[in-house]
Amino acid sequence: MATPARKAMKQYWDKWAEYKTESGTSFEMMLLETSGYDYTKRLSDLDVKEMVSLLPDLQGVDLLELGAGVGRFTGELASRAKTVHSTDFMQKFVDDNMAANGPK
Repeated sequence: MATPARKAMKQYWDKWAEYKTESGTSFEMMLLETSGYDYTKRLSDLDVKEMVSLLPDLQGVDLLELGAGVGRFTGELASRAKTVHSTDFMQKFVDDNMAANGPK
């Protein structure tokens, strides 16, 4: 049974999951940014590089990414780790992440 907080969070993210972006993904939406794809992409690239640089060496690691959203970090993590298993409580985000970063 979902708690009231969980229901409220799901309603909030359901609303944002419907947001259509210039890039055709939920990429800008995950940053809650509407300034345009190019600006958002540059901002996200800097953020991802900074955050991932703080992690230990992931070579040979099987990684679990909780709350992965649409996969802002998934691709970079996958390039460094042995495997990445990503999940989110929003199925739309899981589907977008799989489409962008899933097995090729």
